[in-house]
Amino acid sequence: MKRLCILVVACVAALAAARLAITRPAGGHPEPSPAAGGIRFTDVTDATGIRFTHCNGGSGAHFYVETMSAGCAVLDYDGDGWQDALLTQGAALPGFTAAKPLRSALYRNNRDGTFTDVTKGSGLDTSMYAMGIAVGDYDNDGRPDIYITALGGNRLFHNESGSMGRGVDGSVAADSPNSPGPNPKTQAPFFRDVTARARVSAKDMSTSAAWLDYDGDGKLDLFVCRYMDYDVKTNPRCKDFRQRDAYCSPNVYPGTQCMLFRNNGDGTFSDLSKKSGIGTQTGRSLGIACADFNRDGLTDIFVANDLSPNYLFINKGNGTFSEQGAMAGVAYGEAGIARAGMGTDAADYHHDGQFGVLVTNFENEPAALYRNNGDGSFTEESFPSGVGNPTLEYLKWGCKFTDFDLDGWQDIFIANGHVDDRADENGKPQGYSQACQVLRNDGNGAFSDVSGGSGPFFTQEQVARGLAVGDFNNDGKPDVLIASNNGRAILLSNSTQTSNHWVRLTMVGNGCNRDALGTLVTVNANAAKEMQTVHSGGSYLSDHDRRLLFGIGTARSARADVRWPCGALESLDISMDTSVVVKEKDCKLAIGKVVRK
Repeated sequence: MKRLCILVVACVAALAAARLAITRPAGGHPEPSPAAGGIRFTDVTDATGIRFTHCNGGSGAHFYVETMSAGCAVLDYDGDGWQDALLTQGAALPGFTAAKPLRSALYRNNRDGTFTDVTKGSGLDTSMYAMGIAVGDYDNDGRPDIYITALGGNRLFHNESGSMGRGVDGSVAADSPNSPGPNPKTQAPFFRDVTARARVSAKDMSTSAAWLDYDGDGKLDLFVCRYMDYDVKTNPRCKDFRQRDAYCSPNVYPGTQCMLFRNNGDGTFSDLSKKSGIGTQTGRSLGIACADFNRDGLTDIFVANDLSPNYLFINKGNGTFSEQGAMAGVAYGEAGIARAGMGTDAADYHHDGQFGVLVTNFENEPAALYRNNGDGSFTEESFPSGVGNPTLEYLKWGCKFTDFDLDGWQDIFIANGHVDDRADENGKPQGYSQACQVLRNDGNGAFSDVSGGSGPFFTQEQVARGLAVGDFNNDGKPDVLIASNNGRAILLSNSTQTSNHWVRLTMVGNGCNRDALGTLVTVNANAAKEMQTVHSGGSYLSDHDRRLLFGIGTARSARADVRWPCGALESLDISMDTSVVVKEKDCKLAIGKVVRK
């Protein structure tokens, strides 16, 4: 009997040990001593006055859409040179009652480290199950407009702040084409919903979106990622392995097509999805990155898809695109199987003059890094680069290439969080809430996970989704805005201690679109070259500070070579640690090379 009792105790102990083996340690990444240096961030959310909590409207019925939001954007809506913040909100789903109206939120930068919620009366204070954001001046009037994707229909909001906007006293400002823009201390924002006139809504569930001038006519067009044919009224019921109600796999739902809206120049758009070739592909699209991947002067489009092959739409220059994802080697993972792609971004992270691609994927799939070979093909280097192993266990969403330590090389920030609300008890490797990650570019084609040394925030966990990057305090170091599903928004200030220098360029189009989307800039400093493009979109459900920030390390000055979308070439010398506004000369007069001193 004694031996039997010992055996039973041993078995219980073994089971307990097995249970512990699949239970993750709490607390995110362990934090080493700050003396380790390197990239650092400080959570300044409470100090800034940002008080936003996302609500997914869930009632326990496990509607699939609950798992997908929220998005965010960094933008300068009032043109004062300081970046503001926009966060999308969910809506009540069947069985859920909200304690207060659910609205997306616009926060104005007060230029002193704090923000003010200016949503009320702005026109953005409307109810919708909002997902993603794309910011772009589609009518070239000098004010950034806002496109919000949503479940059941997207919205386009025309920025009339400083024009027909409402002042803080409730008055309507005079409409003046020469208005310098609103004074944030005297005038509130105003955005008019012009969706019906513009004809840019879309049914089902849209996710990320981006503005681009794909046909080079100087007017911004709109690309919309659509995820699936989905309606909460017909939401299927699925069970987990314990026969409890659970969220279904994406494979349960039919995919759908992305959309391309061409700007007609009169406030309206034409749906050219099928005619352009965009709408001929069916998948579950979540993330978008726009760049000139084959360096022919035209903007191409990469789309990250969930459990369906990724797209690479190559711009043919005649109003149509050719989908070349499989041929180029970016449609599938290394095993030839479609992964669960979420977010994406593109950058010249190798300094080889080509835009490589980053794709965030599901747990037990690496964040995929595809190197652009410059011949129409890509090579996946997720694991050789050091990106694969540290990201493997996480369920990854928003992502961004940015030079956080200003050494001249693009680092990576990734937002993580599960979709399974029972992930902790189901033994998932990182649980439901997960820590974010920072991967430092070592400058030799490899990345190092420096999350544990990047500040106390990385010992905490969120159910993160959207991620946007921008310099909120104009100190030359990029900060990070994170949107969490059913959780609070987070603003991280870049507190990296570095003597490295930087230059920042605000590109303003004249002959091309005013946002200068598609402009290619190469900065030369200390014999190193880094290429960036002005673009919309990237990450997941998010948009970013439109200014181009180049870290230049120990260089004392830099030279920028500019290729405007219309083909004009320009060069200019830039001093270190300065922000420069570069205005395009009239393309009709400036074809050729212009040198500025």
